[in-house]
Amino acid sequence: MSYVSDVNERLKYELSANINLLTKANSRLVQSFELCSEIIKKENFTEEDYLILDSLTSRFARLSDIYTQKTLRLIFELLNEYPNTFIDKANFAEKLQLIESAERLSEIRMLRNDIAHEYEESDLQLLFVRVLKLVPSMTSIINSTLAYIHRKFEIKTTDN
Repeated sequence: MSYVSDVNERLKYELSANINLLTKANSRLVQSFELCSEIIKKENFTEEDYLILDSLTSRFARLSDIYTQKTLRLIFELLNEYPNTFIDKANFAEKLQLIESAERLSEIRMLRNDIAHEYEESDLQLLFVRVLKLVPSMTSIINSTLAYIHRKFEIKTTDN
């Protein structure tokens, strides 16, 4: 019994640290989103606009990774659940009501992969629009997951 308790305490500690990382990354994404919502309306982008929009995509991809690779893994381990594939993880997260839609989380993950492999400048504007479209879903997922963590594991969330 002691071993299980020690493992759970370690996982809760990791999840607590992850919450801070998740919260900061989410806050930074929201800041970029607000800046880019105005920039995207322009017909032509300046180099500075591209830098700001690139920051948005990087922040989106980073938050997606923190959430799907770290946060979900820790939650599932605490629940003693080990879904194998990303689709299994998304479906289980939907079942737990961490997310509204497994399909939406899959869409976020696919966009994250597109960000990592996007090299054509001609496709960048479409990429920026796609990211802007999914930021509200991403922040909603983060908020509902933080509420779940607080309820289920009694881990306090911070507003940093």
